[in-house]
Amino acid sequence: MNMPPSDLRVAASDAAAAPGFMLPARDHRLDVPPDEQLQLVRVAAKSAGNLRGLRQMVAAWEAVAEKCDLAFEEMVRLAVFRLEVERDLGAELAQTVSQGRPKKRSPEVTFSSSHELPDGVTKQQAAKYRALAAVPEAAFRAYVERSRDQRKLPSASGARRHAAPARAPHRSVPSRRARSSDTLELPASVIEAVGRVFTPDVCVGNAGAGASGRVAARTKNVFDELAGDVLVADCPEPGPWLEMLQRLRKKGQVRDAVVVLSAVTWESWFRALVMGGWTVCFVEGVRTWEGVGVVVAHAGTRHRAFRLVFTALGAIVSS
Repeated sequence: MNMPPSDLRVAASDAAAAPGFMLPARDHRLDVPPDEQLQLVRVAAKSAGNLRGLRQMVAAWEAVAEKCDLAFEEMVRLAVFRLEVERDLGAELAQTVSQGRPKKRSPEVTFSSSHELPDGVTKQQAAKYRALAAVPEAAFRAYVERSRDQRKLPSASGARRHAAPARAPHRSVPSRRARSSDTLELPASVIEAVGRVFTPDVCVGNAGAGASGRVAARTKNVFDELAGDVLVADCPEPGPWLEMLQRLRKKGQVRDAVVVLSAVTWESWFRALVMGGWTVCFVEGVRTWEGVGVVVAHAGTRHRAFRLVFTALGAIVSS
């Protein structure tokens, strides 16, 4: 769609306290600003207390972009930027709207009579923004990458569904601790077996195994800390973590990865094991998490060594 450049310009001074910011057009085509400029406007909007105005502006950009010959990657950048602004809005609401005697309700949040909603934000919107803000950063980024790979535009509802844990079968409902390895103390046999496959350069959690460095799973930008051979003993979000580790391997940042998980099969991450090229050992005779077993998954260059070593510990399954 051809449009004069003047019709494509969107001033951001009211929304983000960043005079002169615009959605540029070049040769009558829509041109999305660089990510660095978008993030500067996002920071300015936070400082000015006008994230809602910026969110409205980005939604307007998307409406124009749908009518223009805009590349898919550029549409994704706009969608992700809007979701980031909505996450900021949700985090802001979580701090300014307190729990208390209910005056307004929604399925996901109760608003106190002493802290009203901002003008123009409905209780349903506020509930969705807060739920989106509650999605862990790692899960959010993994969802964005999955959407891009599937040639789909990211959405707020998609991000929330992606991060939501799968429900356990009604006949066997383990405690919440059984859903991840955040409290796991690795059995000595597993630690010894990992050491025979490789000496970890980085260990996520406190599993020992002679790792050169350690990092907490909930560290900000934790994936930036992972390099070389990685042992993940603390995996609070198995689905996103398994996907992200494979992405880091493709980038060459991670060489081999071993992930220790509960043997409870959660659909949201079991698919990532099956489809992601992992070799899995269901360890025999080891019980943690109130009697739940242990699964050890491996991806990388030492797949033959992993099979040879872990065959002695349990059943091996390859995808």
